[in-house]
Amino acid sequence: MQFKTTALATLLSAAACVTAQEENPSAWTTLSHTATYTGVAATDYATTFGIAVQPITTSVSEAPKEQKEEATSTSDAPAKTEAPEINVKVAACANEGTLRITLKDGILYDGRGRIGSIVSNRQFQFDGPPPQAGSIYAKGWAITEDGNLALGDTDVFYQCLSGNFYNLYDQHIAPQCSPIKLQAINLVDEC
Repeated sequence: MQFKTTALATLLSAAACVTAQEENPSAWTTLSHTATYTGVAATDYATTFGIAVQPITTSVSEAPKEQKEEATSTSDAPAKTEAPEINVKVAACANEGTLRITLKDGILYDGRGRIGSIVSNRQFQFDGPPPQAGSIYAKGWAITEDGNLALGDTDVFYQCLSGNFYNLYDQHIAPQCSPIKLQAINLVDEC
């Protein structure tokens, strides 16, 4: 009987540690992006929002991805203490099944409380908490002053055709991928 009591106490203690880690984002801060968006962006947005895919058309002023990566830099300067005022200007009707997102301290949460992250195959998805094992980034998200979702120092993502649907990635991983921006959209429940 004493063995069963000890085993049960150990199991409950381990479960409490796992639960605390799942709900404590500081336990996985190593999944933070090392760079920050260079323009005006907010890492907190109090209103629940959705996202829309906005294709990027190549223009003369847009450099190829390789050149963009060579030109980026990071700064060890402290982040601004004042939160920028971001005003999402686009709205859409919310339906059953609409992805509802919140942004708090650079972490994306969906309506089920799952964490928005870039996982090991570079795909953007919601899991956990905690983020899926092997995740690359789970923190470092922001909304730019243009209303786009950003991760680290970029607001460019990629949609890649997979059968008759698209998956979203933070890098160009295959020929069937095209650059996009993820536009934040205010959700309206009564339309």
